[in-house]
Amino acid sequence: MAQASNLLDLDDQYSATLSDLEDCDGEPSVGDHAHKSLKAACVARWNSTLEMLQSVTQLEREVQTTLKQIGHLDLCLHEDELDFLKLS
Repeated sequence: MAQASNLLDLDDQYSATLSDLEDCDGEPSVGDHAHKSLKAACVARWNSTLEMLQSVTQLEREVQTTLKQIGHLDLCLHEDELDFLKLS
């Protein structure tokens, strides 16, 4: 339990440091983050699935194009699925 608590403290410290650095550089703060890469879900982080879905919707064109290029057209999301994700 102590190790998990230490990891959570480190995560909070990292987020605060990252936020401070980005605010100084004029980049978006953590709350206004624009995804530049796809995120993967992780069972150890409760919000990782949300982060993953937000990155897919923000990078929908890139995701669809890449899936088509590598021959996985069956994995492309339909327009109604994308609309549903954007509403959530």
